[in-house]
Amino acid sequence: MVYMRNKGFTLIELLAVIVILAIIALIAVPTILDIINDARTESKKRSIDLYGKSIELAIARKSLTEEVPIGSYKTSGNTLTLEDKDFSFEVEYDGAKVECDFVRIYEDGTISLNECKVDGQYVDYAYGIYTDNSGANMPELVDGLTPVIYNNDHWKVADITSDWYDYDKKEWANAVILSETGKSKKVGDILNLPNSPTDASNSDVKAMFVWIPRYEYKMPATVADKSNPDLIDINFISTNASTPTNGYIIHPGFTFDDDILSGFWVGKFETTGSAGTPTILPNQTSLRN
Repeated sequence: MVYMRNKGFTLIELLAVIVILAIIALIAVPTILDIINDARTESKKRSIDLYGKSIELAIARKSLTEEVPIGSYKTSGNTLTLEDKDFSFEVEYDGAKVECDFVRIYEDGTISLNECKVDGQYVDYAYGIYTDNSGANMPELVDGLTPVIYNNDHWKVADITSDWYDYDKKEWANAVILSETGKSKKVGDILNLPNSPTDASNSDVKAMFVWIPRYEYKMPATVADKSNPDLIDINFISTNASTPTNGYIIHPGFTFDDDILSGFWVGKFETTGSAGTPTILPNQTSLRN
């Protein structure tokens, strides 16, 4: 007599299959989630791009009937309002809800968007202007400031759409206030700076500044001797980051009254010139009285 064995899984085989599937899931799920998150982020970036192009089109249309002032704007829905001035215009945009804390219109007609939310969530992405990969907040070029970059042995007017700074490489963003003779300078033009205490009158520049982005810091666990000091850890953080990383402190210098600052400009040198016409220039005697 021949007995037929019923085909099927034994308990051990079934457990082995479950373990294998669990291992595959542990490996695959994070990868799939990363792909989904990356796709969502790219979608939000495209929404910001579309919003930026809509603003540029709105500026072109508005300019046909009246002058659009340069400066910093705030967004409210599809309305852009110039800060501290009675001027606003509408943007024809139909997409994901985009709101930006900083919308800047420059003298050459270009624009930049920074600190933008898409559907209520901040996106680490800026439109129309170069940003490095350090996580440092983008420099805010307020009225009167001209971006500059150091090239070998001279300063020149920087192109803000290309890499004019890189905080990972300790190449910090610099900007200047131009003198009357310097205001005709264009992107790529070399700027004349004083080389001695007697030739400041020939300078294209009145003051030089460097951008300090918002950051958090952590003091070393131990205090070393002066000849071998421990390093202070620094993390650049966004304006909307209100809680520091564990063990870090958000520098209080980036809180002004109730306002949270994305960063600030500080003079590269001591104040120079005279009490009536102060400057911030190299190779000059500091203002003493």
